[in-house]
Amino acid sequence: MCPTNVFFNNFNARNEQSLYEELIGEVIQIYGIDSFYLPRTSESSFDLLFGDDPTKKYDSAYPIEVYIKNVDEFEGGDLFTKFGIEVRKQVRFIMPNRAFKQRVPSEYKRPREGDLLWLSNFKALFEIKFVNEENFFYAFGQEHLYGFELICEKFRYSDEQMEVGVESIEDKIDEVITAYEYVMQANGISTYAISETVYQGANVSSATATADVCRWDRPTRKLELKNIKGKFVANSLVIGVTSGATWNIASYSTLEDMNANLNDNTLLQEEADSFLDFSEDNPWGDP
Repeated sequence: MCPTNVFFNNFNARNEQSLYEELIGEVIQIYGIDSFYLPRTSESSFDLLFGDDPTKKYDSAYPIEVYIKNVDEFEGGDLFTKFGIEVRKQVRFIMPNRAFKQRVPSEYKRPREGDLLWLSNFKALFEIKFVNEENFFYAFGQEHLYGFELICEKFRYSDEQMEVGVESIEDKIDEVITAYEYVMQANGISTYAISETVYQGANVSSATATADVCRWDRPTRKLELKNIKGKFVANSLVIGVTSGATWNIASYSTLEDMNANLNDNTLLQEEADSFLDFSEDNPWGDP
């Protein structure tokens, strides 16, 4: 005699499992939060040995709902390493499999470690550290995938390229991205557009330096640039690709990152100049 009720088949009946999947998706839509899934791409070869991706790029964002699993506080705690104290603020999200398949292109089979989640309500970016595909274990059988548990940490920006086309995300990145300030000379033409590409040179294809506009204040003629490639020089025109604005650089400093609150590069340089000599007479900089 079979020990379980023969009128219920929770593990092998496709109709039963589809019902569970729909119920899980409905609960997440009711109690979950809106987010964007940002898949990682790369402009270079991914190092499979060390897991390194030196040129991470995020150029797309897909809306999807997620459920916050740990609602009390961050997990992870503090970890003492040889490099000091590492504070791991981890949070767990549940992402329904059906919603992922519907909203994200089929080239992405599942959420991946290294991809990002943007929480729209809280304006926060999280990086996926681990994807648990067995979150629902064997409660409903393993023939069907109901969703993913995403173990995430607060995203630590490290010069990744972010052009996802979502204004709120790009505004947040502009607050932490490496940006340098250039003071322009008077009598420039037009106004730079935020996020447009600017360059120095004959044209953008043969430019000696390119960058994207982070901020532009015309009254003070201060231009902040991000994603800088090459070197911008003084007394040379900076031309906007979209706006057509042209202004000459009067002065600049690449010691101070405008978005880094703890940046002391200028102070350190001034202190170093007071006792280090790197002239031709002292090439090794001996005190």
